[in-house]
Amino acid sequence: MVAVRLYLSGERADSQLSRKLGKQAERVRTAARGAAQDALDFAMTRAKSDLQSQGRLGAKYVDELQGKISEGGGNIRVAITNDEPGFDFLQTGGTAKGRPYMWIPVNNSGVSASEYEGRLFQVKRKNGGTPLLMDAGTRAVAYVGVETVEIKKKFNTQEIVEEAAERLPEFYKARFASLAVE
Repeated sequence: MVAVRLYLSGERADSQLSRKLGKQAERVRTAARGAAQDALDFAMTRAKSDLQSQGRLGAKYVDELQGKISEGGGNIRVAITNDEPGFDFLQTGGTAKGRPYMWIPVNNSGVSASEYEGRLFQVKRKNGGTPLLMDAGTRAVAYVGVETVEIKKKFNTQEIVEEAAERLPEFYKARFASLAVE
């Protein structure tokens, strides 16, 4: 067997190649990490703005919006989550069903019937009309009972994350170009 070795300027060429590739590999990893951070920043900024645009409804979801970058197995993972109950439902919209009723506050207070300060009593109407919960002290209608409510899609976080993913090559290209070649 014959071994062939290449030398360039007195040094084995494979050593020079390994060193150059090692530097490029680090450049690729650094650019990928930076692109992941850019995608996360883009998505979080836009998603928070989208949630805040929903006023009082979206405000409670802003603080629970979390973003995280992790690495392992040769992959970089960008995760955006929101653990606030109802978030996923408001991403798509749909039909909310009562058990048997959902009690909607008449004064738009946002206070659930179970957390109401005063005593309530239910009025079942003879003509089969909408059931009511009334305040025992004032005899005023406090809540209206409904069996189902159609909720429109409120949040666009999924679309924003998809846009960030589509822009990932752009983020990577900019990061890679910004790193000096040695």
